[in-house]
Amino acid sequence: MATQGEQQQQLRSLSGETLTWNGDVIAAAKAATGKEGTYNECLIALLQWILGSTNTNLNGLYAEFRNRTGANYPFVGADGTQLNGAPPFSIFSRNTNATFVNDEGLIEEVGADVLRVQYNPVTLEQLGWLIEGQRADLITYNAANTDWSKVRCTVTENYAPDLFGGNTAQKIVEDTSSSTSHYYQSKSFAHTSGQKYCYWGVFEADDRSKVWIDFSDTIFGSASTCYFDLITGAVTSQFSGIDAAGVILMGNNRYLCWATDTATSSGTAGAVFGLAVTDGVSGYTGNGTAGVIFYGAQAEIGTFPSSLIVTGATSVIRDADELKIPLSSVAGWQDGVSFSARYKGISAPGIGSSPQYLATIDDGTTSNVIAVYRGADNYIYLNVVDGGVTQATVQGPQVIGSHTVDVEITVIEDDISMSVSVDDGAAVTYGPDTSGTIPTGLTDLVIGNRSDMARAWFGVVSSYQIKALP
Repeated sequence: MATQGEQQQQLRSLSGETLTWNGDVIAAAKAATGKEGTYNECLIALLQWILGSTNTNLNGLYAEFRNRTGANYPFVGADGTQLNGAPPFSIFSRNTNATFVNDEGLIEEVGADVLRVQYNPVTLEQLGWLIEGQRADLITYNAANTDWSKVRCTVTENYAPDLFGGNTAQKIVEDTSSSTSHYYQSKSFAHTSGQKYCYWGVFEADDRSKVWIDFSDTIFGSASTCYFDLITGAVTSQFSGIDAAGVILMGNNRYLCWATDTATSSGTAGAVFGLAVTDGVSGYTGNGTAGVIFYGAQAEIGTFPSSLIVTGATSVIRDADELKIPLSSVAGWQDGVSFSARYKGISAPGIGSSPQYLATIDDGTTSNVIAVYRGADNYIYLNVVDGGVTQATVQGPQVIGSHTVDVEITVIEDDISMSVSVDDGAAVTYGPDTSGTIPTGLTDLVIGNRSDMARAWFGVVSSYQIKALP
């Protein structure tokens, strides 16, 4: 165990060099004092021990730290892979229920204003905070046999364990019709010409191992079908009318198969999910017993899938997640002073016409902003705006699809740069931009969006840190 003197030599390191994330603080507090508890409890205990203080107020301890060392403590950081809830000092809201993958690899639904901590459904690794924008599931009864049309197929209910831990997964069973298609179709819902739609379903191979998703010819035009293999977990045929498609492994041999298309006419139609034996061919002769396991489906306006939205008799909206840390909570934060920040997250499987913001420091408007985002061109950007005028735009690597992105930015007057690591690879530095002014009047760190909630990350934010520079 380090002596108090040795710990005091590390006081400046507490501003971010050594105790970078929550787990470091918790471990250090236990090693030094035997204290176990929440991040804030451990941080208070550690600072009390180092400073020889009996102060129980965290901001008071920060003040003692500054007085004792002459160093500010402009540090806020949290590791979403070590927290089971909201990060310190944060304000979170969401007006509706939402779902996420929990620590058992199951989908769990939580109520309004509950921050979701996402896990990997395969490895059960904790990934971080799931931050999404507003979406709606347009399919009513998104996994209900009695409300879907069965075309040359039947459905066996309660066939297998479902995504929520129950036993309601269905088997879509082909009939014996010859040389024709066998499919399951949702109730019809409205489509608007020019709008992009994403259909997706979760399947598992059983007697059959190929499925397809189809968009209505009358609304989307011809060649709007996409085929998937449930053994290899791959898109095998993407017809020319399909804009994009992909597969996400959901654990236990289950695959989320998704495709997007753009409506060319307005009208109503259902989402179609069919069986196949040959890639790219919907028609075949069924044997009356074979099929695939079906766990549910979703249709949403957008160019990629988001988390499951549970529906009943009507379409359901999931509101946007809003996670902010007021800079007033960051002891030592100085407006307009040079700083560095580090943000790590997992990007969405796709992108639309709007950028996706990993993190933003702003004043509640878009006029004074320091933002890290993925642009509509899939490149990572650092953007600095002061008084409505862009001061610096630093372009990083192109990140297409879902990947781990680790970004560290350095914001110094006339010296603005960033380094980016993708999928834990070597970090590459971009910039500097040597003509930028640091905006003032900044009030919030916004995680996974910006203050107007119009640029959601639609992915996981794993960790963040802000640190003043000398």
